[in-house]
Amino acid sequence: MIASAWRSALSGLDIRHPNGRSRCVLRVNDGDPPLLYIGLDETVCTQDSSRTMRDFAISNVKLTYWPGEQLARAWFAAAWAGYLQHEALELVSFRGRPVLNPHDEPYISCPQNRGLRDGFPTELTPSTLAKTLALVMPWDDAAAMVALT
Repeated sequence: MIASAWRSALSGLDIRHPNGRSRCVLRVNDGDPPLLYIGLDETVCTQDSSRTMRDFAISNVKLTYWPGEQLARAWFAAAWAGYLQHEALELVSFRGRPVLNPHDEPYISCPQNRGLRDGFPTELTPSTLAKTLALVMPWDDAAAMVALT
């Protein structure tokens, strides 16, 4: 039930990558809970533009509940914005070194990796959904949207 609802909500999204070459790949795998795979068919490495990475995994998210179609899509839009924030930070450097490197260690908790980490949490819950929405709006608005479900 949850997996099919997520598949339906995400299947109609037009998801563009800023490089115009990469296509977003979404797969909802059945399970308890279902797992959402977010990736790219291929992409050019932001650190080495001569390197192309194929079937590039961005994240996997356990889908523990169904928030409704509109909120599911809003969550994904905010999560995608968080991923693009991560990508944008890789593109700003000084003398060849990133100014705010989202790959600094410890990678998963590095403060400047917040966009990706909070955008696509390992497990989607009402709380993590609100944190994702808060990447693109004030916390009170995000919490209110989740409270309506």
